[in-house]
Amino acid sequence: MFSSPVFGKAFDILHLSLNAYKARQQAISSNIANAEVKGYNKIEVNFENNLKKAIKEKEINLTITDPGHLQSNYLKNNNNVIQIIQNRSNSRTGNNDISIDEEMVKLANNQINYQTSATVLNKMFNIIRTAIKGR
Repeated sequence: MFSSPVFGKAFDILHLSLNAYKARQQAISSNIANAEVKGYNKIEVNFENNLKKAIKEKEINLTITDPGHLQSNYLKNNNNVIQIIQNRSNSRTGNNDISIDEEMVKLANNQINYQTSATVLNKMFNIIRTAIKGR
């Protein structure tokens, strides 16, 4: 990940968010595809609260293996931030609690969040590109 003196930890947070939104999209798509399958266990991806906690609690230095590497002090251990949960409560009854309408709303909301994060990241890179080119 890349931390900028100009944007601070925003690059790391946006990068992690994009990965989490991608995982969430895959989980929601799986839920929709298996909504009619008896015994299917719903999958959810949680990361917002864990991300807030990681930002507040951790400032970990990344290992620099080359003098040319850029240093980032944030969110090194992001494995604990993105949490994929499979609801196993329905495995005994054989039913699932998936509402296609709810999943479609979650999917639309997730797409908006992903596109917003990608747009912000793109704008940050454009600012850096403009500064380098001296436009």
